[in-house]
Amino acid sequence: MSTPGGFDIFISYASADLTLVVPWVERLKGDGFTVWFDQDQMLAGRNIMTQLGVGLDDSAQTIVFLTDTYLSRGYTWFEMDSSSNDDPGSWEGRTIPVKLLPLTVKLPRFIRNVTICDFTDPATVEQAYDQVKRSIRDAPPRPQRRLDEESVLAACEAPFQHLSQPDVALFLLLKAAGDLAWFLHRREIGEHGSGTQLETIFHELLVSGKLPAEVARSLTYIRTFGTMVVGEQNDRPTFTRESIDPALTALGGLADWAFPGRPRQGGSQRILAALPRLGDSGEVRLPGTSLLLREPELAHTALGPLFAGRDTAVGEEISIVLAEPPAEGEGRFVELIGRYASAAGSEAIAPRDAGILTTGDGPDYAYLVFPPVRDISAADLAARHGGRLPAGPAYEIGLGVARVLARLHGARPPLAHGALAPADVLMSRFGSVRLRVPGRDPDSPEADLRAVPALLRTLLAGGPEAGDEALPAGTAETLRRLAGCRSVARLRGLLEEERDRLSGEPGLGSLLRELATPAAPAMSGPELIESYPVVARQAWPLGSGRVLVWEADTKTLAVFHGPRPHWRDDGPVPVRLAVTGRDAQAAVGGWDGTVRYFADGELVAGTRLDGTVGDLRFTSGGVVAGSWKKALVHLTATGQQRALLDVAGGVHRIAVAEQSDRFAVADLSGRLAIYRGETRVRDWQRFPSIADIAYAGSRLVLLTEDGLTGMGVDHRTDAVEPTPGALRLLAGAAPGTCLLLVAADPNRLLAAPLEAWSIDQDDRHILHTTFPAGYRIGSACDVPGRYTMGLPDGGCAYWRDGAERWVWPEALAATLSRDGQLIAVCLPGRVELYAEHE
Repeated sequence: MSTPGGFDIFISYASADLTLVVPWVERLKGDGFTVWFDQDQMLAGRNIMTQLGVGLDDSAQTIVFLTDTYLSRGYTWFEMDSSSNDDPGSWEGRTIPVKLLPLTVKLPRFIRNVTICDFTDPATVEQAYDQVKRSIRDAPPRPQRRLDEESVLAACEAPFQHLSQPDVALFLLLKAAGDLAWFLHRREIGEHGSGTQLETIFHELLVSGKLPAEVARSLTYIRTFGTMVVGEQNDRPTFTRESIDPALTALGGLADWAFPGRPRQGGSQRILAALPRLGDSGEVRLPGTSLLLREPELAHTALGPLFAGRDTAVGEEISIVLAEPPAEGEGRFVELIGRYASAAGSEAIAPRDAGILTTGDGPDYAYLVFPPVRDISAADLAARHGGRLPAGPAYEIGLGVARVLARLHGARPPLAHGALAPADVLMSRFGSVRLRVPGRDPDSPEADLRAVPALLRTLLAGGPEAGDEALPAGTAETLRRLAGCRSVARLRGLLEEERDRLSGEPGLGSLLRELATPAAPAMSGPELIESYPVVARQAWPLGSGRVLVWEADTKTLAVFHGPRPHWRDDGPVPVRLAVTGRDAQAAVGGWDGTVRYFADGELVAGTRLDGTVGDLRFTSGGVVAGSWKKALVHLTATGQQRALLDVAGGVHRIAVAEQSDRFAVADLSGRLAIYRGETRVRDWQRFPSIADIAYAGSRLVLLTEDGLTGMGVDHRTDAVEPTPGALRLLAGAAPGTCLLLVAADPNRLLAAPLEAWSIDQDDRHILHTTFPAGYRIGSACDVPGRYTMGLPDGGCAYWRDGAERWVWPEALAATLSRDGQLIAVCLPGRVELYAEHE
């Protein structure tokens, strides 16, 4: 192998074009250039990827001979991507593209932005060759390769920044392994002689006895990874993220040993750096979604960092967790997360949504959307007590965790939580424990049993690896006993014994009370008229003393009339969204495509769409519902189902003109279509990333990423009005209006008061009301000024005529009927129905 910078040019070509390339290689040599050409440099029996990688690394520039064959081969793409990775903007001219034959295949984006030397025209080929020679001679010298600790650390991080390009990641991985081998040889054995080959460095390290056995195995694995004998090149394989993952793991282990406590930039930090930012607000947009994530990180869960965020489509606060890219693939990941939607309830906080983020150069990364963080986490509680908790409160937390795990394990099919981080354990001010699910690697219920003692060691001693000497007196033996438990029941029994033994000491409740904020005083408000003995996550008034509830334990929809259910669905429904309509109507849409339509306290119609329900709205003749895939259906008031024209881009938002069968549909790609009844009367028109839509009379108001605009009945679109801080559109209570929710200070967003602006058909904007910072609208109705609100510290409130009239500090949800006369409130152990008489 050559020393760094040993070649002027690396030749990248398709083997099928060899006879066309050889004359140009010989001509370059004749003109005095040193050329890395595989026919001269490649050694049989050696790792092809390593040899190509070293050749690219040892060459100042790369000539890529472009043909249709070249652009369809995996290894040529590897060479081209690797070369462009060294100089992505081509500012230094490191890559010289040469068109060797006429092209019919589309060029990659990076090549399209670079001057191409055309060798296909005999009249200008000499001029093009002179251009190549000038490019080689004028290029700045390739910088000497550094092998200090900082540069080797950077090399070890580089593969993880290109996981979306597995061939490039593999090249960078092999390059990093070589750099690390040189560095370790110098540190562990001493300086090597001049001209020493990398293979010699590997061998001397492995036989030196300086490396632990596990480290030596990792080094050997990477050294031999992907070894292929040089032969026919047309069918060289294409590497995938999954196929290189073992080598990436091995490299990470090597770097961890070589640089203990290395300050790695996590994958989440890399992808955050690549995402679009909203000025100086600290918010970044998740591409292709209506979600904004706000830095800095709030906590670190078992899956990854937790951030505050908001969904601009609905104007709600949320929490977002960024997770390592799922090795099982996006489809399997989404399916796994979907299983936990059914676990959501009073004890388990499950994702509302999930997806995959992809950036051009960085790794794919997963995001999970959770409700906003209201309760205090075990991590925060420990931090406020010097990083360690007393034994009694720690055991109470462990007992609460064990209760939640018992519920997960008892599901059908059973659910495991996976690794537990203190930030995943949340507690109300009364000490009830909830878990954010799932954790990392939810393999089996048995693994969960091992996670609980590890969690307790962290809470008691400050870290999962802390030794027994760091534990409070008497707790080491308890942790050993817990580690030997083979069932959740046994785990709970031991924790109850320990809690009871320490009953005379301050408990978890006393620690939490020190942090609790007094609840807001109740004010005059609605009258309690009924209470239903059911634990529900959400409930909707149906009139005539009936409520529709989503049961917390079974995740089943049921209609209650008095203490017993009047109707119960056949199975669980993972509810995603629900709407209420006039005349005591309600409709529910699920993550699994389930749609249920109720009127007069009875089920009118039900169906299942081809994917997650994107939106549903009441029209004058029933309900229109659409899926994120393509289905769009009309459920009539008589119980019939009629399929409408498919929405190829997936349904994102639906808006209905008041008292009309006219409605608009926005798809996930930013297109809009208009329907009347069951007929599409205006075909798709594209807008910049539609966040929300609503009708103000006959005028359709659109909230896009550029601002606010509108469309009249003549389908003419108004000029866009920038609207900083705009969050969401709602149907207006007053006829001919809609409501725009705006953060009063766009630079503070969630920390700013929430303004509600009424917009009429003539595009007049009038400030309707202002809500305190941190409040979020839970439901609205057809009576101006009436809302249910979510409170910043948990609980719900009833808002009427510009003031908070009633507070339910422990409520999970509160929903108004469309006529504003009834409120269904979900409280611990019951659902209460209130009547508003004013």
